[in-house]
Amino acid sequence: MPDQNNLAVLLLGLIAPLLVAAYGFYRWRHRVGPVGFAPSDDSRRKAAETLWTILEDVNFRMRETACASRQRTQQRLREVNAVFVQQARHLDHRDRACVRSYLASLHRVAALLRDTDSAPIIEWVDSATLPIAGGDARLLSALQDLARQRESVKRALLKVAPGE
Repeated sequence: MPDQNNLAVLLLGLIAPLLVAAYGFYRWRHRVGPVGFAPSDDSRRKAAETLWTILEDVNFRMRETACASRQRTQQRLREVNAVFVQQARHLDHRDRACVRSYLASLHRVAALLRDTDSAPIIEWVDSATLPIAGGDARLLSALQDLARQRESVKRALLKVAPGE
């Protein structure tokens, strides 16, 4: 029968490899994510650059054509969604969630722009700063949320793709 010291060493010898294996599995799952593979740094960088470029494009074009072509805005948002679906597998789950939130904000603003008068829209188009004087409170809130989501996506994607 082993004494107390030998028993402690034996238990430590059995438990330590299990803990190391569990930690390794956790790190592997965290890195790989739910899609089943670990993207390379180059693919992540390229996906982040592509997404950031198209997200910025749709944001600025939505400002330019806020009063004019709402159908075109919806078409652009669908195109952004398609690009996101293609590129999402290269990003980790936090970055995907961040981009999803930004896309939801873009959709919300686009929907509110369809339902509001043009006065606050023109002020939004002419300035990059918020809040807008007057106008629909829902639109103001949506635009402020869009600005916060944009900064969040910018931090997330540009940390993956430095150089922007």
